[in-house]
Amino acid sequence: MRVAWFALLTMIGFGFTSPSLAAEPTAEPRRAEAAEYFSRGLHLFESGDNRGALVAFQRAYELIPNRIVLFNIGLVHAAMGDPAKAVGALDEVLEAPGTLNAEQLARARRVKAEQERRLGGLHITTNIPADIDVDGVQIGRTPLSAPVRMAVGAHVVGAGAAGYLPERREVSVVAEAPTAVSFELRPAKAEGMARVGLELQPEAGLGMGQPGRLSIVSRDVGQLRLTVDGRDLGPYRGDVFLPAGPHRLRLERAGYQPIERTVQVVAGAGQSLKIDLRPTAEIHQPDQAQDRTYRRWAFSALIGGLALAGGGGGFTYWSHVRLGDARDQLAGVRDNWGLDAGADCWDSEDLSWQEQNWCDEAMTGAQDDVSRYRNLRTAGIVVTTLGVGLAVTGAVILIRAQESRRSDDRNHEALASSLAWHPLIIVGSGGGGVAVARRF
Repeated sequence: MRVAWFALLTMIGFGFTSPSLAAEPTAEPRRAEAAEYFSRGLHLFESGDNRGALVAFQRAYELIPNRIVLFNIGLVHAAMGDPAKAVGALDEVLEAPGTLNAEQLARARRVKAEQERRLGGLHITTNIPADIDVDGVQIGRTPLSAPVRMAVGAHVVGAGAAGYLPERREVSVVAEAPTAVSFELRPAKAEGMARVGLELQPEAGLGMGQPGRLSIVSRDVGQLRLTVDGRDLGPYRGDVFLPAGPHRLRLERAGYQPIERTVQVVAGAGQSLKIDLRPTAEIHQPDQAQDRTYRRWAFSALIGGLALAGGGGGFTYWSHVRLGDARDQLAGVRDNWGLDAGADCWDSEDLSWQEQNWCDEAMTGAQDDVSRYRNLRTAGIVVTTLGVGLAVTGAVILIRAQESRRSDDRNHEALASSLAWHPLIIVGSGGGGVAVARRF
């Protein structure tokens, strides 16, 4: 799918011209910087980082406005599931195509038509003038002149006004007809709060009301970055108090694919959200390759070790049997020549000189056989030991790899219990803080 989106663009590149900049001495550095951002955007998109690609393309467009870059921006918005922004960008491209060729214009029309079919309208009304945000993005103040165009599907809509309790709802936008949502905002009641320690900056649009507590359970939870309803709250440090109602969360970690979830916060209650981030291709593929390499070596060690142990064991048994035969043969030579155990042929006075020579030849041959099979048996024992050690090493590597995966799963429970010791962060329209709250 990504190849289909960008196959044409990667062949065209960033070779555009801008007459308005021709006389400026800074044109070439700006063009080079814009080209660098453009290339980075293509790389990030094909790597699966849509958000990073969008930022890079937008920066390139800021440096040197160009219809090819705007065309890319529209396609990225479409890939990110934001048909409203995709249609807006492609509309602007089609109004003034610039250097786009016929094939690109046809693609722009086709993508725009596809994205328009994914748009619906949301008619928002309130009992008093109020600020409206959708999925954490401020869109205006009521009364609105027309329904808001947005992607079909679930969205979190919020309404807030000074002196009134904010409300948030999750609504489903359909394509056939405008979806209506109405808010009845109620005056806020005074609540007391005893604060200690750090005072945080207020987050606009996140009114307190009666909050609920949310905790995140994940591996390496301290490295997560938390965004609530489009507002970046920074690194996750512990439990977060949020107003009751639906909230859109985005959790990010460097080198991992971000996760977005809609959670329903219950007033006065606590809940945990368990997540498991997936590494990006840049991290996941090398890890997989390394894991496959380790497993391949482990299996090779296990199978090779078993083969060595089996072969060495069989060889040891064979040489042990032949050693016994050689010892019996040596004993037979001694008996045949009437020698006591340990006696030498040349020590016997009952044998002639020629018989002593014959005895010595037979004795030497039998002793050589005993020594040879004893050495072979020793070599077989060494090979068997090496094979067993190699097989055990391979088995241990495989077992530990499996235990490592299981321990990753057990870390979720350990992290859940450790979160109770973290500070509590409160975010609201009146401010925020690390606080102990009590109703007076």
